[in-house]
Formats: sequence, structure tokens, C-alpha cells
Amino acid sequence: MAGNPKLADFSTADLLEELTHTKQELDALTAEFKEKVAPSEKMRSVLEAELMLRLADENMVTFNVADVGKFTRVLKTTYSVNDPIAFNDFVVSEGDISYLNKTPSSKAVAAYRETHGELPPGVTAAQVYTSRFTPSKK
Repeated sequence: MAGNPKLADFSTADLLEELTHTKQELDALTAEFKEKVAPSEKMRSVLEAELMLRLADENMVTFNVADVGKFTRVLKTTYSVNDPIAFNDFVVSEGDISYLNKTPSSKAVAAYRETHGELPPGVTAAQVYTSRFTPSKK
């Protein structure tokens, strides 16, 4: 016996048909929603880009307006292996597998960089600014 007693009287074909109908309704609603929010998303993107430029020009990280909210430029650093052989030799010589992950462990690489003033062998870094807006709690 299947799980939901309210659906016990329906055939498997009926359930599949209803699932198909429900998915089509959801897809239509999602497309309609995306179309309606597209102009607002575009405007949000333009405003965020302008705020990022202004904060960078003024050498600011955060801009806060008490009754509006706080806009913050966040620097994100990602690490990638550009020379797998050098990186593997480095991990073996360090004897520290905390560097290993799907990508090099950000915490371990950042700690190494802080201590030694350079990246581990075989690793490169890329930095990107992202933004975060926190509305004020009125």
C-alpha cells in the first residue's frame, strides 16, 4: 500500500497525469513571475553596480543610512590549483591534508598565505567584490 491514504483511490496513471498538470502550472507561474520581476532585477543590478563603484571611489567598505539600511562591499577570495603536481608535492611535503578539498581549502591556504606571505606552490588566487544589503529594522 502506498503512503497517502487520501490518494489511495487514484490510479498510478491518474497521479502521474495530475503531477504533469501541476508541474505545467508551476512552470507557467514561474515564467510569469520571472517576466514580472525582470525590470526590477535589472534596476537592482544597476543600482548595486553604481553603489559598488561609489564605495570603491570613496575607498569605503560600508555605507549605512540609519532608517534605510546598510550596503557593504564584500571581498571574496577563491583559490584554485593551476599546477597540480606542485600542489600535490606541497601537500605531501607539509603532511597536512587540510589543504585538500574540491578546491584548495580557503582557510588553510589563507592561513599559509598569512604566515608565509605567499600562496602555496601550485595555487592561484582570484578576488571579487560582491555586495550585501541589509535593510534597517524599522
